[in-house]
Amino acid sequence: MAEATVKTLSGQVPAIIGVSAVTTRDAVANARHAQDIGADGVLLSIPTYYALGAEQVLAHVQAVASSTELPLILYNNPFTSQVDLTTDLLEKLVENPTLVAVKEATMDVNRIPLIQQTVGDRLEVLGGGFDPYALPAFVAGARGWTTGMANLVPRLCVQLQQAAVQDRDLDRAQQLDRALAPLANLLVNNNLSAAVKCGLRLIGRPAGAPRPPLQPVGPEVEEQLRTALAALDQA
Repeated sequence: MAEATVKTLSGQVPAIIGVSAVTTRDAVANARHAQDIGADGVLLSIPTYYALGAEQVLAHVQAVASSTELPLILYNNPFTSQVDLTTDLLEKLVENPTLVAVKEATMDVNRIPLIQQTVGDRLEVLGGGFDPYALPAFVAGARGWTTGMANLVPRLCVQLQQAAVQDRDLDRAQQLDRALAPLANLLVNNNLSAAVKCGLRLIGRPAGAPRPPLQPVGPEVEEQLRTALAALDQA
């Protein structure tokens, strides 16, 4: 998957490869592989299940960061990892010279200015995991976002980021945010991966069914997705 992604993009846009794994050894191997195939950066979440302590998190991130010269983005999603990359922890992690950004997915936009106050310009903050909160995140200081919704409406997602961050056009950003809100909420409230898979089929880009234990969305949600996409001229 990583190799196909890098090959397909062919340098047109940066290829950021997820290298997360349950063990440090596997995450390091994934990061080295990403560098070997020509990726532009790597994304690392904290291993799930173990509920690591601060020192274990520091050791894990340091091992992966030191295994590659690629820029590293951390993914903070305490809902799945059981570990919150707090501002105190980020202040220690940012000492890694290859760490360039954090994908902040706590769905707490107040966290964004706190991170910026703590680490300054040493770390970019990306919105992630909260599509309905994209505009507040941009207003709070996030410069970009990683969004499952971009699989379905990439142009509109880019336009929202440009309006809010680059053009500082709040009226235009609010218009786009309101237009995208029904789809964004449908996706996050109906198991993002399964809902995106359904949406891709509806727009003529089928990507198969979600892999078990995930199940396809039901007919009611599918019809809601069809309506939301049609309103955005996507289905």
